[in-house]
This record gives sequence, structure tokens and C-alpha cells, in this order.
Amino acid sequence: MIADDMLTIAAAATYLKVSTRKIARLIVAGDLIAVTNKLDNRERLIAKSQLDALRPVGKIIRQEDAEQTVTDQELLARYSE
Repeated sequence: MIADDMLTIAAAATYLKVSTRKIARLIVAGDLIAVTNKLDNRERLIAKSQLDALRPVGKIIRQEDAEQTVTDQELLARYSE
């Protein structure tokens, strides 16, 4: 059983919504520290606190919201008040 504060590379990728290759690159670059699971030497674990430090801060914009366009008249109405 894995401790609650440690995640596998696959679980870390899902947690950050990135690919496993991105997690591997972060480990190679030294941005993340992975330790070998003592129960299964094939598996590497990453502390959840390290992943939380990499999570974006602030409002995350959904793709649907980013694609919406606003007309010039709507902008004028919003900021003229």
C-alpha cells in the first residue's frame, strides 16, 4: 500500500492533468524528486506536496470560456459604467 501523501508517476500526471512524459521531464530537470517504492522497485513515487507546489494558482479558465469572443460594443458597455 502506498502512503496517502505519495503518488505514482501515472497518478501524479493525472493529478496535474499532464502527460507522464512531462512528469518524467520534471524529474530529470530536478523540479520533482521521485523515490523508489521499497515494495516494488519498478515504481517511483512523488510526494503530493511537491505536486501541489506546481499546481497553478488562481482561476483556471476552461477551454470553452477561452474560445468565446466579445464584440467591441459589449466591451464598451462593460467598461463604460
